[in-house]
Amino acid sequence: MKKCKGRHPELSIIIPVLNEEKELPRTLERIGTSVETEVLVVDGGSVDRTVDIAGQSGARVLQCRPGRASQLNMGASAARGGILLFLHGDTRLPNDYAAMVRETMAQKKIAAGAFRLVVDSPENKMQWVARGANLRAKILQLPYGDQAIFMRAADFREIGGFPEMAVMEDFYLVSRLKRRGRIHILD
Repeated sequence: MKKCKGRHPELSIIIPVLNEEKELPRTLERIGTSVETEVLVVDGGSVDRTVDIAGQSGARVLQCRPGRASQLNMGASAARGGILLFLHGDTRLPNDYAAMVRETMAQKKIAAGAFRLVVDSPENKMQWVARGANLRAKILQLPYGDQAIFMRAADFREIGGFPEMAVMEDFYLVSRLKRRGRIHILD
């Protein structure tokens, strides 16, 4: 990952991790390198090679107590980008994700966005789960964290970030963002 010398990146990608050594390399490789993008990996106490992998990729590594909400909030507080993208350690972004995110967030009526969920599994039940998640996200404007939710950093801070809870922190964050505008789901 290239460092942004003397200027702030446009996009900050925040990845909360805990023992993600198997999936994290592919996720980081897919992100690529750009001076407009910074990557923050927030580790919740991994005991495998997760931290080494993140550091070798050029990502900024932060240490935090375990808990996705805490990790996401810590990453957001350290982020320098005007747009925050929250990404699970086992989630891959599409090749042109950065342009798609910038174009979406340039629209003032859109408060946040996320990507359509695609599951890398041949199992029919997993494909049905993805279809259901995509239908929920599109109709109800309620994407979950595994869909790479993104928003303006200023909006994230104004609504108080992720609530400190064990599960469904993404649901509550998006519910608050909906009051500010539309949640757009990208293919």
